[in-house]
Amino acid sequence: MNSRLHSVLAPVRWRQWLKAISSDASWGLLAAAALTCLGALGRLAFDWNVSTAALWSLLAAGPAIGALVGAFRPQSLHKAAVAVDARYALKDRALSALSFQSKPAQPALASLQMADALAHLERVEAREVVSLRAPRPAAWGGAGALIAVGLLLWPVNTLVEAGPAAPLPEILAQAEIIAEDLRKFDDLLETNDESVLTPDEDLTKLVEELRELVEELKQPGVDEREALAKLSEMQAALQAEQAKYNVAVVDAQMKSLGDAMMLAKATESAGKALVEAKYDKAAQQLEQMEEPELDRKESRTLEEKLKKVAQEAGEIGLGTLSEAASEMAEGAKGGKGAFSSGSKKLANQAKAQARRKTIKSLLASQCDRLSECKGNCSKNSLVKGKKPAVSKSPSSNFGMSTSGNELAERTAMLGEQQLEQITGQMDEGESEVETTHSLEGREQAQRGYKEVYEKYKKLSDSVLDNEPIPLGQRQMIRKYFELIRPHSDEESGSSQAD
Repeated sequence: MNSRLHSVLAPVRWRQWLKAISSDASWGLLAAAALTCLGALGRLAFDWNVSTAALWSLLAAGPAIGALVGAFRPQSLHKAAVAVDARYALKDRALSALSFQSKPAQPALASLQMADALAHLERVEAREVVSLRAPRPAAWGGAGALIAVGLLLWPVNTLVEAGPAAPLPEILAQAEIIAEDLRKFDDLLETNDESVLTPDEDLTKLVEELRELVEELKQPGVDEREALAKLSEMQAALQAEQAKYNVAVVDAQMKSLGDAMMLAKATESAGKALVEAKYDKAAQQLEQMEEPELDRKESRTLEEKLKKVAQEAGEIGLGTLSEAASEMAEGAKGGKGAFSSGSKKLANQAKAQARRKTIKSLLASQCDRLSECKGNCSKNSLVKGKKPAVSKSPSSNFGMSTSGNELAERTAMLGEQQLEQITGQMDEGESEVETTHSLEGREQAQRGYKEVYEKYKKLSDSVLDNEPIPLGQRQMIRKYFELIRPHSDEESGSSQAD
């Protein structure tokens, strides 16, 4: 009996499970369609920032989630028995039989009721109990889904925002190179010296201006023409700053001072460093220099030379250097402490000159780097190849490529071209040869020959007298010059023949 009851109620329960899945999926489709329509309308009307992919995913996920909810909803035999009793008006016979089935011992009355219920259940059809027609929300959900699909396929009026073009890669690369080179100036400016405070202030200002121009190169919308203009501006600023460092004049005066100091043995090492432009080494030795021990001759010579250098430095406007040389000259004469004081001032000037030369070298190398950067920026702006397609739309890239215009027919030659073919071989046929001789020409040639002969004859005689040449080779050289020596009888004979 149990198996008979289960075989009747199991198809009913299966159809109830399928109906629950379809019902929940319909409700899920309806909810997803409503939300998708809301998002699509908001995107079209109010410019909501909602992606199309997210709305499509929402529309597909609604019925899927509803179907999963219906699939996991439990469907019992008790619910199937209630549905059978309600459909066939069995007055709870199927439900009573299901309850009797769960009891282990059944009385005689219960067995009779069980048999009566099974007899009535023989005519039960599962499709009559549970009809699998489309649920009512399915129609609304399908209509909403169609509306949502239409709204998603509707073209969105995207606003095109005009903005500057992205920075060019080659310009960004050159800007990074320049910024890296400017860090060398930072390292130099960290070691500030009071003797060159004013140039350092100008250099600091220049480096800041160059950094601002480098940042402008990195901004969007900078084309090649504007980049070249900014690089030229940077190069002009560097050249103007470079002109302030006139190191050649100071180098000449430092060399003169070094030559003067090399006349005394006590100051020879520092003077040699100044002559060789090794200013750091010279500054170190000058700072450690005390009153030198000079004899009378060295003292007088050193004093005269230092005074002369001090006068020259003062005339060209190098006051500090002139003052240092004057004090050293006074110290060489015998002034106590004057030579040491002057040497320390000269050491400061040597440090300043070394620093100025370093700055000028950096400025020159940076100018060369900017020239290279200008070439790298403009090297990709030439003609990029033939484009046979003719463009009729206006463009700002004129001159960047060929026009693509087809060549027309060549213009016909209207002139008469008369061509004559000359046959035959060279040196064939009659020819006339006229040879003229001039006495002046022969005499000029003879004089030239004699001059050349005399020149090399003197060279050979000097070699024979000064070089250890073997005797046989000496005789051969003399014989050679005897053979080529011009004779007076040959000259008279040639003149008579003429």
